[in-house]
Amino acid sequence: MKGLLLFHLVLIPLVLAKIKTGCVKIKHIRDGIYLTSPVENDANTRRVSIKGGEAERWEITAIGGDQYTIKNKEFNQFLFTSDATYSSNYHVYLWIPKIGVTAEKWTIEKAGNGLTIRNVLRPSCLFVGSSSWVYAKMGTTCKGKQFEWSFESC
Repeated sequence: MKGLLLFHLVLIPLVLAKIKTGCVKIKHIRDGIYLTSPVENDANTRRVSIKGGEAERWEITAIGGDQYTIKNKEFNQFLFTSDATYSSNYHVYLWIPKIGVTAEKWTIEKAGNGLTIRNVLRPSCLFVGSSSWVYAKMGTTCKGKQFEWSFESC
C-alpha cells in the first residue's frame, strides 16, 4: 500500500508537468491575446507580438533535455531571441536557424496559472513589452502574470 501511495505521489506531478507538444495556439494569459508574427523585420526575420488578429498556429517540439523549439507553422520559422536589446530586454523574432546556434531553444515550465517560456542561450523569459511587442526579459526570475502563457490545441 505504501508503495502504491509513493508511486502516485511521484507519478501525478510528472503527469501534471507534461508540456503540450504538437500544434498549439499560444495565448498570453494576462492580456487574453494570442502570439502572432504580423510584420517582417527584415528579409530574414519577422517581429513577434500580441497585437491581435487571428491566432497563429505554432509547432512545439521536444528536442531532449527538457528543451523545445517553437516554430510558426505558417512561416515555417522558429521563435528565437536576438542578441539585440531594448531596455535590457532581448528582441524576439521568427527566423530559420543556422546549424549550431541555440537561440531558438526554449525550456517551458509550469508557473502560476500557466507556463513560462525561457530561452536556453540567453537567460530570459518571454513576455509582452511596450506596444504589445514580445520580448525576452533578461534574468532567471520570471514570476508574475506578464510571463504567463497557455497552449491551446489547434
